[in-house]
Amino acid sequence: MSPPTVAVIIPTHNRWPTVARAVASVLAQSYPATECIVVDDGSTDGTSRSVPQQFGDQVQLLALPRNIEKSAARNAGIRAARADYVCMLDSDDELTKHSVEDRLAVFQRDPSFKGVAYGLTCPPDGGPDTRWANSSAPEGDVLLPYVRRPFLHNNGFLLSRQNMEQHGMYDVRLTNREDKELLIRLAARLEFRFCG
Repeated sequence: MSPPTVAVIIPTHNRWPTVARAVASVLAQSYPATECIVVDDGSTDGTSRSVPQQFGDQVQLLALPRNIEKSAARNAGIRAARADYVCMLDSDDELTKHSVEDRLAVFQRDPSFKGVAYGLTCPPDGGPDTRWANSSAPEGDVLLPYVRRPFLHNNGFLLSRQNMEQHGMYDVRLTNREDKELLIRLAARLEFRFCG
């Protein structure tokens, strides 16, 4: 049986060369079955030429002919993915080396788990996130804790592509806080587990 695959989807609009750091962080993941999908959301800065020039066939490029905004661009990337699991990465952020492996381990430890695995992100200085230093991270039914104090954003979660398509996908009417709206919908329907 082959290992599960994970697609990291990076929507971008006029962020070259910043997006190159995001892509490099995906290609440097410790989990080998990780693919990178860059959705060029109608950029006019040469992103669609630069990504294949720099990364070749290590990256799947989905070049949209016009800007359709980040929610729709993320959805296009999810639909283009063939991986078992998906996670998102904003084009101005980077994944730590074990991000994918740590989140996927939640599913590998318990194959019956069909929810959302998440980890915390690091602040720009690279230091540890200490928000759970005196308590444990929410798990299970996290809807109320999340609504009271959003503890997760777009770059911190992973779930099966099937669950994303069935329960999630981004609301294309939203261009701000679209990740929070999606996470509230997912938290209302799925169990969340913390990977560290």
